[in-house]
Amino acid sequence: MKRIISLLILVAAVFAANAQQIEGSLDALRGEDRVNFELNFSNATIHGMTEAEFAKYEEDWYKDMPQIIGDFLGGLNAANSNFVRFASYPQSRYTLRVNVIDVAIDGSFDSDVLLLDANSNVVAKIRGLRTSGGVFGTKLYLIKKGAEHSGKRLGKIIYQTVYR
Repeated sequence: MKRIISLLILVAAVFAANAQQIEGSLDALRGEDRVNFELNFSNATIHGMTEAEFAKYEEDWYKDMPQIIGDFLGGLNAANSNFVRFASYPQSRYTLRVNVIDVAIDGSFDSDVLLLDANSNVVAKIRGLRTSGGVFGTKLYLIKKGAEHSGKRLGKIIYQTVYR
């Protein structure tokens, strides 16, 4: 019995450590068809380097950026069951901006997410979106897997918060 209780406490602690904090409300997305999407690495630490330093180290960084964004968007749109479509829609009423804070060597992402209105006012903020990367492959492949996993996690959060 003690083992079961200990296991339940451990599982609860893991869930609490991976929980995201949502400030404000994502309900503004309800009824929206299209939302502008931005993936921002400008203040991120990538493998312990700034984005500019990492781009010098990994020459294909900017070349592969469209695929990294595409992997994130693929996971995001699939996981929220396409109730709202995220892509480059600069004329839409809202923008979902993902500010990447850290990308680990395995491609794991740590990000904060902002939902902005057309006047760039913060409608909602999700702190601590943390996801795993890949298992094996090149540095960029692992980052692409991390982007996909982040998109899926964010899509699930949006779906569960707004549409359930």
